Amino acid sequence: MVRLSTLLAASAFALLLVPAVAMAAKGGPRTASLHASATMLQPVSVSVALNLSSGAVKTHGSSPSGTATIPASYPVRATPAPTYVNIDTVNGANAVAPNAAQINVTGSASQAFTLHLQGWTQVSGQAGATAASNTFYQPSGPATSDGVFDAQGHATVYVGATITVPRNNPGTTVVMRPVFTVTYN
Repeated sequence: MVRLSTLLAASAFALLLVPAVAMAAKGGPRTASLHASATMLQPVSVSVALNLSSGAVKTHGSSPSGTATIPASYPVRATPAPTYVNIDTVNGANAVAPNAAQINVTGSASQAFTLHLQGWTQVSGQAGATAASNTFYQPSGPATSDGVFDAQGHATVYVGATITVPRNNPGTTVVMRPVFTVTYN
């Protein structure tokens, strides 16, 4: 963006300067002025504060797999709650609760950005798990991957998904890390 603004400013200056020089050569001094400005954007910094987690789950009997759908707003908001198909939550002293991924982003204050989710990397749990059907939540913005940095240049985006968990007899907690890039709009 800075290069484009600089290029446009230089081109406009050249368009004004060439005729002014030609006129000055024909009979006298001429003046030309130009005002150019550029917005310097801060580099975008991102960190994953919390990975997506299915919570402690166990597939039903002989089901080949089950799904845990974790809403992007969970557990920041109690509803909607996670839903499960062919899978049950595991309760007990060592049970892990499900949660959406939390991504903290910093950049230039009040500037728009887009988080481009490219996929998920499995961190732990039953091998072969996948995540898809992504949803987004921002406490101070739209429920999309587009956002605006606050006055301090901060934003938080939560990402939920449906996790497909392969059959597991003892139970598992699947943890997925989001893979993404962030760009200014």
